This record gives sequence, C-alpha cells and structure tokens, in this order.
Amino acid sequence: MNKFETPPIQPKSTVEKIKETKQELEPFLSKPEENKEEISVLAKKLEALNSIIETEVKKEIEEAFATYNNQASHTALEFRPHILEVLSHEKSQTAREYVALNPNTPKEILEKLSEYHRRVREVVAKNPNTPKETLEKLSQDKEDDVRMSVARNRNAPLDILQELSRDSHKNVRAYVAMNPNTLKETLEKLYQDEVYIVKMLALKRLKEYEQV
Repeated sequence: MNKFETPPIQPKSTVEKIKETKQELEPFLSKPEENKEEISVLAKKLEALNSIIETEVKKEIEEAFATYNNQASHTALEFRPHILEVLSHEKSQTAREYVALNPNTPKEILEKLSEYHRRVREVVAKNPNTPKETLEKLSQDKEDDVRMSVARNRNAPLDILQELSRDSHKNVRAYVAMNPNTLKETLEKLYQDEVYIVKMLALKRLKEYEQV
C-alpha cells in the first residue's frame, strides 16, 4: 500500500456492534408503544449478536484450553478474566495453581481458590493481588507452608505480619523477619527469638533500618 492509498477499514467486533445496537435502541425505549416495530427489530438483532458472542467466547475458551493442556505454565500469563474464571474450575490442580499464581487473576477468583487444596492455597497466599481478607484467613491456615507464603507476601498488611511473628513455626517467623514491610518494632521482638536463624535474620534487617 502506497502513502496515498486509504487504509482498509477494520471490521467491527461483535462487542462494538452490540454497543452500537444498544445505543440505537435507547431512544425508542422512551416511547415503547409508538416504537414497537423498531424495538422488536433491534431486540432480535441484539439476540443474534449475543448468540454470536457466546460462540466466540466458547471458541476462545476451547483454544485457550488447547494451549494450556499442552503447556500448563502458560496459564500464568493469561490476562482475560473470563478465561481465568473457567480455568480456576479445572479438575487439574496444576492449572488451578497457575491461575492462583497469575497476578492478573481477579480478587474474587483468588478468594474462591483459597478454599482449595493446600498447594493451591499456598500459591494464593503468594499472589500480590490477593486481598487482605483472604490473606488474613490464610494466615491462620493449619498448614505451615500456607502461613509461610503469607509471611513472604510483600503486600501482606502490617497487622498480619505482626501476628505471624508470633507463629509457632520457626520458618514462618523467619519469613516475617525477611519481609521488607515488617516494622522495626516487630523485628526487635524477633531479635529476641530463641531460634538462631530467626534472630540473625531480624538482626540483618535491623542493621538495614540503621543504614536508611
């Protein structure tokens, strides 16, 4: 194409067509009795477009599944919420783990995944997008690995880190000491810990505070 040629017009997407049809329909709805015929025609058009978009979404999901069945780790790169929602219900635990790991996964999906198997809960606890309420619940999980993941999460709220600094498992306390958000006051208490590694990690962070 030379510089004088008009670029080809891109076809409108189904979503754009639905939006335009709704805009076209809106003025007629103010006087439905007078505009029955126009409303009927546009309503049928919307119904047909909705049917098309359902087919498109179904195809999109099938294509995504074909990709993720071959390479489950690709799920961690997915960004479409409706695909992530479907994948979060997969029987494959590995698929759910990758959805839980994905920073694009919506908070409501992460909340649902926090009810699954220990490994899935552990990954949800690591996700920077996991909401405070979910992290709070996971910080009380019976599994040590899940609580460790909360302690490692850089978005873990201060009150949760403070609570985890008193955890019965030494590794949880160690991860609290390593978390860059842990308060100086909490680190000072961890420096009094009876476990040497926790004590030393707290000391290392306290020295970093002094250098700032």
